[in-house]
Amino acid sequence: MGKEPVARPRPLSVNELNRRARDLVERSFPDVWVEAEVGEIRRPPSGHLYFTLKDKTASVAAVMWASGVWRLDFPLEAGLRVVVRGHLTVFPATGKYQIVCRSVALAGEGALRAAFVALKAKLEAEGLTAKERKRPLPFLPRAVGLVTSPSGAAVHDMLRAIRDRFPTMRCVLMPVPVQGDGAARALADGLRRIARVASVDVVVIGRGGGSAEDLAGFNDERLARAIASCEVPVVSAVGHEIDVTIADLVADVRALTPTAAGELVAPDLAVLWDHLDGCVMRLTQGIRRTGVEERRRLTELGRRPGLSLFPRLIEEQRQITDGLVDRMTVSLAQRMRTARAQLDGLGRALSPATLRVGVAGNREALRGLDRRLDAAARAAVAVARSELIRQTSKLDALDPTAVLARGFTLTRLEDIDGGPLLRSAADAPPGARVRTTFADGPDLISEVNCSEVSGSDGDEESLPSV
Repeated sequence: MGKEPVARPRPLSVNELNRRARDLVERSFPDVWVEAEVGEIRRPPSGHLYFTLKDKTASVAAVMWASGVWRLDFPLEAGLRVVVRGHLTVFPATGKYQIVCRSVALAGEGALRAAFVALKAKLEAEGLTAKERKRPLPFLPRAVGLVTSPSGAAVHDMLRAIRDRFPTMRCVLMPVPVQGDGAARALADGLRRIARVASVDVVVIGRGGGSAEDLAGFNDERLARAIASCEVPVVSAVGHEIDVTIADLVADVRALTPTAAGELVAPDLAVLWDHLDGCVMRLTQGIRRTGVEERRRLTELGRRPGLSLFPRLIEEQRQITDGLVDRMTVSLAQRMRTARAQLDGLGRALSPATLRVGVAGNREALRGLDRRLDAAARAAVAVARSELIRQTSKLDALDPTAVLARGFTLTRLEDIDGGPLLRSAADAPPGARVRTTFADGPDLISEVNCSEVSGSDGDEESLPSV
Protein backbone atom coordinates (compact mmCIF):
# COMPACT_ATOMS: atom_id res chain seq x y z
CA MET A 1 0.00 0.00 0.00
CA GLY A 2 1.24 3.45 -0.73
CA LYS A 3 1.89 6.17 1.87
CA GLU A 4 -1.10 8.51 2.37
CA PRO A 5 -0.42 12.15 1.44
CA VAL A 6 -0.07 14.62 4.36
CA ALA A 7 -2.94 17.12 4.52
CA ARG A 8 -1.67 20.66 3.74
CA PRO A 9 -3.05 23.44 5.95
CA ARG A 10 -5.09 26.13 4.30
CA PRO A 11 -2.85 28.90 3.11
CA LEU A 12 -3.38 32.37 4.64
CA SER A 13 -3.82 35.51 2.69
CA VAL A 14 -1.45 38.35 3.37
CA ASN A 15 -4.21 40.31 4.98
CA GLU A 16 -5.08 37.39 7.30
CA LEU A 17 -1.43 36.97 8.19
CA ASN A 18 -1.06 40.64 9.06
CA ARG A 19 -4.26 40.61 11.10
CA ARG A 20 -3.11 37.56 13.10
CA ALA A 21 0.25 39.25 13.65
CA ARG A 22 -1.56 42.40 14.79
CA ASP A 23 -3.67 40.47 17.28
CA LEU A 24 -0.60 38.68 18.62
CA VAL A 25 1.43 41.89 18.90
CA GLU A 26 -1.38 43.84 20.57
CA ARG A 27 -1.90 41.04 23.12
CA SER A 28 1.84 40.91 23.82
CA PHE A 29 2.45 44.71 24.03
CA PRO A 30 -0.74 46.37 25.32
CA ASP A 31 1.13 49.07 27.24
CA VAL A 32 4.69 50.08 26.37
CA TRP A 33 6.94 53.01 27.31
CA VAL A 34 9.69 54.00 24.89
CA GLU A 35 12.33 56.71 25.22
CA ALA A 36 13.84 57.85 21.94
CA GLU A 37 14.62 60.81 19.71
CA VAL A 38 11.96 62.17 17.36
CA GLY A 39 12.91 61.69 13.74
CA GLU A 40 10.90 62.53 10.63
CA ILE A 41 7.43 64.03 11.25
CA ARG A 42 4.40 64.18 8.94
CA ARG A 43 1.35 66.32 9.69
CA PRO A 44 -1.50 65.48 7.28
CA PRO A 45 -4.64 67.65 7.11
CA SER A 46 -6.48 65.13 9.27
CA GLY A 47 -4.60 66.42 12.31
CA HIS A 48 -2.89 63.11 13.09
CA LEU A 49 0.86 62.95 13.68
CA TYR A 50 3.04 60.34 11.97
CA PHE A 51 6.66 60.25 13.10
CA THR A 52 9.57 57.94 13.77
CA LEU A 53 11.31 57.18 17.02
CA LYS A 54 14.98 56.38 16.76
CA ASP A 55 18.18 55.76 18.66
CA LYS A 56 21.70 55.15 17.40
CA THR A 57 20.95 51.72 15.87
CA ALA A 58 17.21 51.38 15.22
CA SER A 59 13.93 53.16 14.54
CA VAL A 60 10.23 52.45 14.83
CA ALA A 61 7.16 54.10 13.35
CA ALA A 62 4.76 55.93 15.64
CA VAL A 63 1.38 57.60 15.26
CA MET A 64 -0.68 59.84 17.46
CA TRP A 65 -4.29 60.46 16.57
CA ALA A 66 -5.66 63.99 16.40
CA SER A 67 -7.65 63.48 19.60
CA GLY A 68 -4.37 63.22 21.50
CA VAL A 69 -2.37 65.78 19.53
CA TRP A 70 -4.30 68.76 20.89
CA ARG A 71 -3.47 67.71 24.44
CA LEU A 72 0.29 68.10 23.86
CA ASP A 73 1.71 70.98 25.91
CA PHE A 74 4.70 71.53 23.62
CA PRO A 75 5.32 71.50 19.86
CA LEU A 76 6.65 68.14 18.75
CA GLU A 77 9.77 68.79 16.69
CA ALA A 78 12.45 66.61 15.15
CA GLY A 79 15.46 66.17 17.39
CA LEU A 80 13.55 66.25 20.68
CA ARG A 81 14.12 63.39 23.06
CA VAL A 82 10.78 62.09 24.30
CA VAL A 83 9.13 59.36 26.29
CA VAL A 84 6.02 57.91 24.63
CA ARG A 85 3.38 55.62 26.08
CA GLY A 86 1.07 53.49 23.95
CA HIS A 87 0.52 50.06 22.51
CA LEU A 88 2.19 48.16 19.69
CA THR A 89 0.17 47.21 16.63
CA VAL A 90 0.58 46.07 13.01
CA PHE A 91 -0.98 47.93 10.13
CA PRO A 92 -2.67 45.14 8.08
CA ALA A 93 -2.34 46.92 4.76
CA THR A 94 1.47 46.97 4.84
CA GLY A 95 2.42 44.61 7.63
CA LYS A 96 4.41 47.40 9.23
CA TYR A 97 4.26 47.56 12.96
CA GLN A 98 4.07 50.85 14.83
CA ILE A 99 3.43 52.37 18.22
CA VAL A 100 0.05 54.03 18.69
CA CYS A 101 0.90 56.77 21.22
CA ARG A 102 -1.48 57.81 23.96
CA SER A 103 0.92 60.37 25.49
CA VAL A 104 4.22 62.02 24.60
CA ALA A 105 6.42 63.77 27.18
CA LEU A 106 9.79 65.45 26.92
CA ALA A 107 12.70 63.52 28.36
CA GLY A 108 16.03 64.82 29.64
CA GLU A 109 17.53 67.36 27.23
CA GLY A 110 14.27 67.46 25.34
CA ALA A 111 12.59 69.15 28.31
CA LEU A 112 15.47 71.57 28.60
CA ARG A 113 15.25 72.37 24.92
CA ALA A 114 11.53 73.11 25.17
CA ALA A 115 12.13 75.39 28.17
CA PHE A 116 14.89 77.15 26.21
CA VAL A 117 12.59 77.79 23.25
CA ALA A 118 9.79 79.11 25.48
CA LEU A 119 12.08 81.47 27.44
CA LYS A 120 13.75 82.69 24.25
CA ALA A 121 10.36 83.61 22.78
CA LYS A 122 9.37 85.42 25.99
CA LEU A 123 12.54 87.51 26.13
CA GLU A 124 12.35 88.32 22.44
CA ALA A 125 8.79 89.58 22.94
CA GLU A 126 10.08 91.90 25.69
CA GLY A 127 12.89 93.18 23.45
CA LEU A 128 15.70 91.95 25.71
CA THR A 129 17.49 90.25 22.83
CA ALA A 130 17.10 93.11 20.35
CA LYS A 131 20.23 94.46 18.66
CA GLU A 132 19.15 98.03 19.42
CA ARG A 133 19.80 97.59 23.14
CA LYS A 134 23.29 96.09 22.75
CA ARG A 135 26.00 98.35 24.19
CA PRO A 136 29.51 98.73 22.75
CA LEU A 137 32.48 97.51 24.78
CA PRO A 138 34.81 100.15 26.27
CA PHE A 139 38.01 100.64 24.30
CA LEU A 140 40.31 100.59 27.33
CA PRO A 141 38.52 99.44 30.52
CA ARG A 142 39.98 100.35 33.89
CA ALA A 143 39.22 96.81 35.12
CA VAL A 144 37.56 93.66 33.77
CA GLY A 145 35.14 91.68 35.93
CA LEU A 146 35.12 87.88 35.58
CA VAL A 147 32.10 85.90 36.83
CA THR A 148 32.95 82.22 36.61
CA SER A 149 34.25 79.22 38.52
CA PRO A 150 37.66 79.88 40.10
CA SER A 151 38.78 76.31 39.40
CA GLY A 152 37.60 75.79 35.84
CA ALA A 153 39.58 76.01 32.63
CA ALA A 154 37.50 78.98 31.46
CA VAL A 155 38.94 81.45 33.96
CA HIS A 156 42.50 80.47 33.03
CA ASP A 157 41.70 80.89 29.32
CA MET A 158 40.23 84.34 29.96
CA LEU A 159 43.16 85.51 32.11
CA ARG A 160 45.76 84.14 29.66
CA ALA A 161 44.15 85.97 26.73
CA ILE A 162 43.92 89.23 28.69
CA ARG A 163 47.50 89.05 30.00
CA ASP A 164 48.87 88.21 26.53
CA ARG A 165 47.24 91.30 25.05
CA PHE A 166 47.46 93.77 27.94
CA PRO A 167 49.73 92.55 30.76
CA THR A 168 48.86 95.38 33.19
CA MET A 169 45.08 95.06 32.80
CA ARG A 170 43.39 94.74 36.20
CA CYS A 171 41.01 91.77 36.53
CA VAL A 172 38.44 91.27 39.34
CA LEU A 173 37.23 87.68 39.84
CA MET A 174 33.81 86.90 41.31
CA PRO A 175 33.93 83.14 42.06
CA VAL A 176 30.59 81.35 41.58
CA PRO A 177 29.41 77.80 40.81
CA VAL A 178 28.58 77.43 37.12
CA GLN A 179 26.49 74.25 37.22
CA GLY A 180 24.25 72.32 39.55
CA ASP A 181 21.50 73.44 41.89
CA GLY A 182 21.71 77.12 42.75
CA ALA A 183 24.08 77.97 39.90
CA ALA A 184 21.66 80.35 38.19
CA ARG A 185 20.97 82.32 41.37
CA ALA A 186 24.70 82.47 42.22
CA LEU A 187 25.57 83.68 38.72
CA ALA A 188 22.91 86.43 38.83
CA ASP A 189 23.96 87.58 42.32
CA GLY A 190 27.66 87.53 41.38
CA LEU A 191 26.98 89.62 38.29
CA ARG A 192 25.11 92.25 40.33
CA ARG A 193 27.86 92.44 42.96
CA ILE A 194 30.77 92.77 40.56
CA ALA A 195 28.99 95.42 38.49
CA ARG A 196 28.95 97.63 41.60
CA VAL A 197 32.76 97.64 41.82
CA ALA A 198 33.65 101.23 40.91
CA SER A 199 36.50 100.53 38.47
CA VAL A 200 34.90 97.61 36.59
CA ASP A 201 33.89 98.86 33.13
CA VAL A 202 32.99 95.50 31.51
CA VAL A 203 32.05 92.01 32.79
CA VAL A 204 32.71 88.59 31.28
CA ILE A 205 30.41 85.78 32.44
CA GLY A 206 31.02 82.25 31.23
CA ARG A 207 32.30 78.71 31.58
CA GLY A 208 33.60 75.86 29.47
CA GLY A 209 31.48 73.57 27.34
CA GLY A 210 29.17 70.85 28.62
CA SER A 211 25.86 69.07 28.22
CA ALA A 212 22.49 70.80 28.23
CA GLU A 213 22.13 69.95 31.91
CA ASP A 214 25.55 71.44 32.64
CA LEU A 215 24.65 74.71 30.89
CA ALA A 216 21.18 74.97 32.47
CA GLY A 217 22.27 77.82 34.76
CA PHE A 218 23.02 80.00 31.73
CA ASN A 219 19.52 79.34 30.34
CA ASP A 220 17.78 80.66 33.46
CA GLU A 221 15.45 83.67 33.38
CA ARG A 222 16.94 85.16 36.55
CA LEU A 223 20.39 85.37 34.98
CA ALA A 224 18.95 86.74 31.73
CA ARG A 225 17.27 89.62 33.56
CA ALA A 226 20.38 90.29 35.64
CA ILE A 227 22.40 90.63 32.41
CA ALA A 228 19.78 92.90 30.85
CA SER A 229 19.78 95.23 33.88
CA CYS A 230 23.55 95.27 34.44
CA GLU A 231 25.04 98.78 34.66
CA VAL A 232 28.06 97.91 32.47
CA PRO A 233 28.35 95.93 29.21
CA VAL A 234 28.35 92.14 29.58
CA VAL A 235 30.22 89.61 27.44
CA SER A 236 28.85 86.06 27.49
CA ALA A 237 31.39 83.28 26.93
CA VAL A 238 29.69 79.92 27.44
CA GLY A 239 31.05 76.65 26.15
CA HIS A 240 32.10 76.22 22.57
CA GLU A 241 30.92 77.73 19.33
CA ILE A 242 28.04 75.26 18.96
CA ASP A 243 26.68 76.04 22.45
CA VAL A 244 24.13 78.86 22.37
CA THR A 245 22.50 79.87 25.66
CA ILE A 246 19.95 82.44 26.79
CA ALA A 247 22.84 84.37 28.34
CA ASP A 248 24.46 84.62 24.89
CA LEU A 249 21.27 86.07 23.42
CA VAL A 250 20.75 88.73 26.10
CA ALA A 251 24.40 89.77 26.61
CA ASP A 252 25.75 92.83 24.83
CA VAL A 253 28.41 90.71 23.08
CA ARG A 254 28.65 86.95 22.64
CA ALA A 255 32.12 85.43 22.59
CA LEU A 256 32.41 82.01 21.02
CA THR A 257 34.87 80.82 23.69
CA PRO A 258 36.31 82.13 26.98
CA THR A 259 39.58 82.84 25.18
CA ALA A 260 37.75 84.93 22.59
CA ALA A 261 36.08 86.85 25.43
CA GLY A 262 39.47 87.78 26.87
CA GLU A 263 40.59 89.04 23.47
CA LEU A 264 37.42 91.13 23.09
CA VAL A 265 37.67 93.03 26.40
CA ALA A 266 41.43 93.74 26.38
CA PRO A 267 43.08 95.74 23.59
CA ASP A 268 46.42 94.51 22.25
CA LEU A 269 49.04 96.67 23.97
CA ALA A 270 51.62 96.03 21.23
CA VAL A 271 49.17 97.25 18.60
CA LEU A 272 48.41 100.31 20.74
CA TRP A 273 52.13 101.14 21.00
CA ASP A 274 52.54 100.73 17.26
CA HIS A 275 49.57 102.99 16.68
CA LEU A 276 50.90 105.55 19.16
CA ASP A 277 54.37 105.49 17.53
CA GLY A 278 52.74 106.06 14.18
CA CYS A 279 50.73 109.01 15.57
CA VAL A 280 53.88 110.58 17.10
CA MET A 281 55.79 110.16 13.86
CA ARG A 282 53.00 111.70 11.81
CA LEU A 283 52.67 114.57 14.28
CA THR A 284 56.42 115.26 14.24
CA GLN A 285 56.50 115.25 10.48
CA GLY A 286 53.51 117.58 10.36
CA ILE A 287 55.13 120.01 12.80
CA ARG A 288 58.34 120.05 10.78
CA ARG A 289 56.49 120.62 7.54
CA THR A 290 54.49 123.42 9.15
CA GLY A 291 57.66 125.05 10.56
CA VAL A 292 59.39 124.98 7.21
CA GLU A 293 56.33 126.39 5.47
CA GLU A 294 55.84 129.19 8.01
CA ARG A 295 59.53 130.11 7.92
CA ARG A 296 59.34 130.38 4.15
CA ARG A 297 56.25 132.59 4.34
CA LEU A 298 57.88 134.83 6.97
CA THR A 299 60.93 135.27 4.75
CA GLU A 300 58.72 136.24 1.83
CA LEU A 301 56.83 138.77 3.95
CA GLY A 302 60.10 140.30 5.12
CA ARG A 303 61.08 140.96 1.52
CA ARG A 304 57.93 142.98 0.74
CA PRO A 305 58.49 146.81 0.41
CA GLY A 306 55.63 147.78 2.68
CA LEU A 307 57.15 146.00 5.63
CA SER A 308 60.16 148.36 5.72
CA LEU A 309 57.88 150.89 7.42
CA PHE A 310 56.91 148.41 10.12
CA PRO A 311 59.59 149.46 12.73
CA ARG A 312 58.63 153.15 12.38
CA LEU A 313 54.93 152.31 12.80
CA ILE A 314 55.75 150.38 15.96
CA GLU A 315 57.69 153.34 17.37
CA GLU A 316 54.81 155.72 16.65
CA GLN A 317 52.33 153.40 18.34
CA ARG A 318 54.67 153.12 21.34
CA GLN A 319 54.71 156.93 21.70
CA ILE A 320 50.95 157.11 21.37
CA THR A 321 50.64 154.48 24.04
CA ASP A 322 52.98 156.36 26.38
CA GLY A 323 50.86 159.50 25.95
CA LEU A 324 47.69 157.62 26.76
CA VAL A 325 49.30 156.19 29.87
CA ASP A 326 50.35 159.67 31.04
CA ARG A 327 46.86 161.12 30.49
CA MET A 328 45.28 158.18 32.28
CA THR A 329 47.64 158.69 35.24
CA VAL A 330 46.75 162.41 35.51
CA SER A 331 43.04 161.71 35.16
CA LEU A 332 43.19 158.99 37.78
CA ALA A 333 44.98 161.30 40.24
CA GLN A 334 42.38 164.04 39.64
CA ARG A 335 39.51 161.61 40.25
CA MET A 336 41.19 160.44 43.43
CA ARG A 337 41.43 164.04 44.73
CA THR A 338 37.76 164.69 43.91
CA ALA A 339 36.68 161.50 45.64
CA ARG A 340 38.77 162.39 48.72
CA ALA A 341 37.15 165.86 48.90
CA GLN A 342 33.67 164.29 48.69
CA LEU A 343 34.61 161.85 51.41
CA ASP A 344 35.82 164.68 53.65
CA GLY A 345 32.51 166.53 53.13
CA LEU A 346 30.55 163.45 54.13
CA GLY A 347 32.74 163.10 57.20
CA ARG A 348 31.96 166.67 58.29
CA ALA A 349 28.25 166.08 57.67
CA LEU A 350 28.38 163.07 59.97
CA SER A 351 30.24 164.87 62.80
CA PRO A 352 28.79 164.63 66.38
CA ALA A 353 27.66 168.28 66.39
CA THR A 354 25.76 167.83 63.12
CA LEU A 355 24.14 164.66 64.38
CA ARG A 356 23.04 166.38 67.63
CA VAL A 357 21.34 169.19 65.70
CA GLY A 358 19.55 166.66 63.49
CA VAL A 359 18.38 164.60 66.47
CA ALA A 360 17.03 167.73 68.27
CA GLY A 361 15.07 168.75 65.20
CA ASN A 362 13.59 165.32 64.76
CA ARG A 363 12.65 165.18 68.46
CA GLU A 364 10.70 168.51 68.21
CA ALA A 365 8.89 167.26 65.07
CA LEU A 366 7.95 164.08 66.91
CA ARG A 367 6.46 166.09 69.79
CA GLY A 368 4.36 168.12 67.36
CA LEU A 369 3.04 164.91 65.76
CA ASP A 370 2.18 163.57 69.23
CA ARG A 371 0.15 166.70 70.08
CA ARG A 372 -1.73 166.52 66.78
CA LEU A 373 -2.52 162.84 67.30
CA ASP A 374 -3.89 163.54 70.85
CA ALA A 375 -6.15 166.38 69.61
CA ALA A 376 -7.48 164.24 66.76
CA ALA A 377 -8.25 161.37 69.16
CA ARG A 378 -10.15 163.69 71.56
CA ALA A 379 -12.23 165.12 68.69
CA ALA A 380 -13.10 161.63 67.42
CA VAL A 381 -14.24 160.56 70.94
CA ALA A 382 -16.48 163.66 71.26
CA VAL A 383 -18.17 162.99 67.90
CA ALA A 384 -18.75 159.35 68.84
CA ARG A 385 -20.24 160.33 72.23
CA SER A 386 -22.67 162.79 70.59
CA GLU A 387 -23.81 160.16 68.08
CA LEU A 388 -24.33 157.65 70.90
CA ILE A 389 -26.59 160.11 72.82
CA ARG A 390 -28.64 160.75 69.67
CA GLN A 391 -29.18 157.06 68.95
CA THR A 392 -30.04 156.38 72.62
CA SER A 393 -32.78 159.03 72.46
CA LYS A 394 -34.28 157.31 69.42
CA LEU A 395 -34.30 153.97 71.20
CA ASP A 396 -35.93 155.49 74.31
CA ALA A 397 -38.72 156.91 72.17
CA LEU A 398 -39.47 153.44 70.83
CA ASP A 399 -39.37 151.76 74.29
CA PRO A 400 -42.92 150.49 75.20
CA THR A 401 -42.24 151.03 78.92
CA ALA A 402 -41.71 154.69 78.24
CA VAL A 403 -45.20 154.83 76.65
CA LEU A 404 -46.69 153.20 79.73
CA ALA A 405 -45.01 155.78 81.93
CA ARG A 406 -47.05 158.45 80.16
CA GLY A 407 -50.37 156.88 81.43
CA PHE A 408 -51.08 154.25 78.82
CA THR A 409 -51.72 150.51 79.49
CA LEU A 410 -51.34 147.29 77.49
CA THR A 411 -54.30 144.85 77.41
CA ARG A 412 -54.04 141.31 76.11
CA LEU A 413 -56.10 138.10 76.32
CA GLU A 414 -55.15 135.99 79.30
CA ASP A 415 -56.35 132.56 78.16
CA ILE A 416 -54.55 132.44 74.81
CA ASP A 417 -50.90 131.35 74.85
CA GLY A 418 -48.67 134.27 74.06
CA GLY A 419 -51.31 136.85 75.09
CA PRO A 420 -51.99 138.84 71.89
CA LEU A 421 -52.63 142.56 72.37
CA LEU A 422 -56.22 143.78 72.06
CA ARG A 423 -56.37 146.44 69.39
CA SER A 424 -60.21 146.61 69.26
CA ALA A 425 -63.02 146.00 71.76
CA ALA A 426 -64.48 143.54 69.30
CA ASP A 427 -61.37 141.33 69.78
CA ALA A 428 -62.44 140.54 73.38
CA PRO A 429 -65.43 138.11 73.41
CA PRO A 430 -67.78 138.18 76.41
CA GLY A 431 -66.50 136.11 79.30
CA ALA A 432 -62.87 136.32 78.16
CA ARG A 433 -60.20 137.00 80.74
CA VAL A 434 -57.81 139.84 79.92
CA ARG A 435 -54.50 141.04 81.46
CA THR A 436 -53.83 144.77 81.73
CA THR A 437 -50.22 145.93 82.21
CA PHE A 438 -49.42 149.29 83.92
CA ALA A 439 -46.15 151.21 84.06
CA ASP A 440 -45.78 150.30 87.72
CA GLY A 441 -47.29 147.68 89.99
CA PRO A 442 -48.68 144.22 89.15
CA ASP A 443 -50.83 143.38 86.14
CA LEU A 444 -54.63 143.54 86.48
CA ILE A 445 -56.62 140.46 85.40
CA SER A 446 -60.38 140.97 84.68
CA GLU A 447 -63.32 139.37 82.88
CA VAL A 448 -65.21 140.93 79.93
CA ASN A 449 -69.02 141.59 80.37
CA CYS A 450 -71.34 142.65 77.54
CA SER A 451 -72.58 146.30 77.40
CA GLU A 452 -74.46 148.27 74.75
CA VAL A 453 -73.58 151.63 73.24
CA SER A 454 -75.14 153.67 70.48
CA GLY A 455 -73.60 153.55 67.06
CA SER A 456 -73.17 156.50 64.83
CA ASP A 457 -76.38 155.73 62.92
CA GLY A 458 -78.57 155.66 66.05
CA ASP A 459 -78.65 151.84 66.30
CA GLU A 460 -77.55 150.21 69.47
CA GLU A 461 -74.51 147.99 69.26
CA SER A 462 -73.65 145.35 71.85
CA LEU A 463 -70.02 145.71 73.05
CA PRO A 464 -68.08 143.88 75.72
CA SER A 465 -67.39 145.60 79.02
CA VAL A 466 -64.99 144.77 81.78
